[in-house]
This record gives sequence, structure tokens and C-alpha cells, in this order.
Amino acid sequence: MNGESHRAGIIDSVPVCIMLLVPDGSLRDMNPAGLAMVEADSLERIRGKPYHHIVAPEFRSSFQALVRKVAGGGTDSLEYQITGLKGTRRWLDVHAVPFHYANGPDRYILAVARDTTERVQREGKTRYDQKMEIISTLTSGIAHDFNNILTAIIGYATVMKMKLPEDDLLRPMALQILAASERASGLTKGLLSFGSKQILNLEQVDLNDIVRNATGIFEKESGGAITVSLNLAPARLAGMVDEGQIEQSLLNIMANARDAMPSGGTLSISTETMELEDTFISIHGYGVKGSYGVIALTDSGRGMDERTRRKVFEPFFTTKEPGKGTGLGLAIVYGSIKSHRGFVNVYSEPGTGTTFRVYLPLSGDRLKHASAAASLCPEGRGETILIGDNEGGARKVVASVLERFGYRVLQASDGGEALRLFQEQADQVRLVMLDIFMPVLNGKEVCDEIIRLRPGTRVVFTSGYTADIIRQKHLLSDNVPFIAKPVSPRDLLTKIREVLDT
Repeated sequence: MNGESHRAGIIDSVPVCIMLLVPDGSLRDMNPAGLAMVEADSLERIRGKPYHHIVAPEFRSSFQALVRKVAGGGTDSLEYQITGLKGTRRWLDVHAVPFHYANGPDRYILAVARDTTERVQREGKTRYDQKMEIISTLTSGIAHDFNNILTAIIGYATVMKMKLPEDDLLRPMALQILAASERASGLTKGLLSFGSKQILNLEQVDLNDIVRNATGIFEKESGGAITVSLNLAPARLAGMVDEGQIEQSLLNIMANARDAMPSGGTLSISTETMELEDTFISIHGYGVKGSYGVIALTDSGRGMDERTRRKVFEPFFTTKEPGKGTGLGLAIVYGSIKSHRGFVNVYSEPGTGTTFRVYLPLSGDRLKHASAAASLCPEGRGETILIGDNEGGARKVVASVLERFGYRVLQASDGGEALRLFQEQADQVRLVMLDIFMPVLNGKEVCDEIIRLRPGTRVVFTSGYTADIIRQKHLLSDNVPFIAKPVSPRDLLTKIREVLDT
């Protein structure tokens, strides 16, 4: 084999496109790999024809500029698209240099092109995902932060409305504040459900049945690695829902719980009913007055820190390794529940597991009048209540509601401050209301010290976790009253009155 045929054999065997163009841009020669890229079954199909006809229209001017530059003695490179003879689009990365045969006067353009279609598509998808994540994070972040502001606005406006007589000139202003805040709350809910465009197939279904069906599917898929404990409400929880969507939402939450328990664990699922009235809505900044079915799902997994908990419903947010999660599962849950006029909360602490609470409207009777709900709230008698809770906004508004109903309130933002306030005013404090998980000292540690200092002090624990999970972690005694968050003001006031009167 002579040197020329040897070089030809090498060129024909390389997996990149090697082509020879004349200075006007028409094709003189191309190796087999190049012919395959442009979908030509033979060189004769394209020899002598302008190569830029194969180049995608949006890149032709750039390619012709490359040809002119190299024909003038320079070198150049370009990433561009071609449309093959059979219509397939490919991305090519070309490097071009001047070329002429040793014994010939003619000058050519020698171009070497690699097929970069997969890389460009992969990078394009990544850029798209990043763009969508930025958009979703921006809208969700604004909506969440604005909802926190609205919680305080609506809460204080509600308290103002309660305190003002019907004939007070300021009362219409308070009502206007509430009306405007409710419209703003609707806008934030729209942002949070961004991307949720499903068409709902609503039917009256017992939520307990959906929980049983989802649990059966999950147990089969988990293969017995996860122990499921059911504690369902004895009464039928009839809701107008899209059964398939709610079932899938529960399965998404269960899958999240399974991922949080890679070595196995327990998933506790319970259902109950809850009445929402204006005061609850004003405190938490979401919901519509009426009867709700509540589905609580608590895992015994590793839990989440506060940063993760706050971002858990954001689209594309995931704590999994790249390629192992889309970050859409809980975002879909959020959007689906919102589309049912419900809402979902998550509570978690590192090392203590996670509780998701799903609230769905029931199709039974609704509360008709806020005044009727308010009249059912038992009044305080001037007792002093110490609240220890690190969730500042909600704590302050709850304190305002307690004060509205006749209590004196002391507030602490962590366990250490709660203990200090109790030590300073132990002779006045009639009841201590403690969140289980607080900085410095947790609720149980504060409670133990308070009981040591003044035996018989009445204590109520609160938490986003369910009582059985907290008891499993030995953070709650069987004889200590417990209130699960979020709680309606009526239920809260009733419970406080019961504890004080015993």
C-alpha cells in the first residue's frame, strides 16, 4: 500500500466528518462518516453542490463567513446545524483550515466536523431545566414570603375587626384591609400552583377509601420494608375530589417517606375532620371557611433541616443525587391539592422524621357565619399563658387571638427564653404552651424544669408532628395534653379552657 492510499484508508475509517470544499463553498470530497451525517448514500449525490444548502437556514450566513475567511488564508471554527438529505437535524462542530495539494495550484478548504448533537441537546435541556428552576424558585419564593407577610396583615386586621364595634368608623377600613389581603392571598396561591393545569374529574369519594387504596399500592411496591400504621376516622369523610389525582398525591408523599427511610421504618397515616373559620384563615393565611378532611402522613426517617423544609414544594428542588430525582413529585402534590381548594403542610426536624398534612374540603355542611364560630370560643378570665414557639409570625398572631379572648400572654422564641420568663413570673403563669422542637431547649426539657420548679404547673405541648410519633421518640408523656399544628382558634381556646378548668 503506497502512502496516498494509506492516508485515504485512514481518512475513510475515522468516525468524524472530513470534507474538502472549494473556495466558493461547493463540496469536492467527503469521507464515509461525513456522508452518513448528511444522509447521502454516495458522494455523487452531493459532489459539486453548494454545501451551505445542507446547513440549517439560521446558520448559513455564519457558515458562508467561515468559508470566506478560510478561503482568504485564515482558519475558523463554528458550531452549527445541518439538515440531512432525509430531513434529520444534527449539530456539528467544525474546524476549517486552508489546504492545497503539493503538486497542484488549486486551493481548498479542509474541514473536520464532529457530531455534537447529543451534547448540545443535553446542555440545552440542562439550560431549560435551570431556567425553569429559576422561574419556579422566584415565583414560589415571592409567593411564600408574601404569604408570610399576608398572614400577619390578615391576622391583625381580623383581631382589629373583632375589637371594633359595629358602628365604629374604623371597622369598614379593617374590612377593606381583609378584602384586599384575601385578593392578594389568591394571587400568591396562583403563583404557588404555577404549572398545575390539570382537568379535574370530581366525584364524591370517601377520603378514607383513597387512603386505603394508596396504602395497599404502596405496601406492594415497598415490599414490606416499610411498616404502615393506619388510624382512620370512624366517620365517612366525603369530599368532591379527583380520586386518581389525590391517590397519586398520597403515593408521591409515601414515596418521599420511603426515600427518607432507606433502611426501613414506620409510616403512620391518620385521618380526621377539622373546621376552619375566619380566625384560623387569618392566622395561617390560607384556606376557605368550612369542613375539611385531614390526612396526616408521618415517617420515622431522617427528617429535614429548616432550609430544606421551606423549599420542599418548590419545582425542581431535590436533595437526591443528580439523575435520581426530578424534584417534581412534591411540587405536583402541592399543585394538585391546591387545585382541589385544599392545602398541604410539612413539619420536620433533622433526625425526627417528617409529617405531611393534606387538607381537603368536605362536601358536608359549611360554617355559615364567622360570628357563630366566634361565639363558640370559650373566653379567658385574665389568666396568664406563656407561649414558647420559635415560629415568630404565627406565635404573635396566636398571642393576639388569646389576648382578644381574655388572656394575658407572655411570648418566648426559644426554650431558654421560655424557661427564663417562667422563672421570673412563675407565680402568675397559669398555663405553659410549648412547641416540642425549639432552639436552646426543646419543649420536654423546658417542661421537666418547669415541673421541677413548680410541681402541678399546667403544660400543653404543640407540634406539627402527630402525638403518636412524638411519644415514640419519648418526647411526650401520656398524661400531657397535646395540640397538633395547625389548630383552629376555636379548638385551641377550647383545649386551653379544658386544661385550666381541670
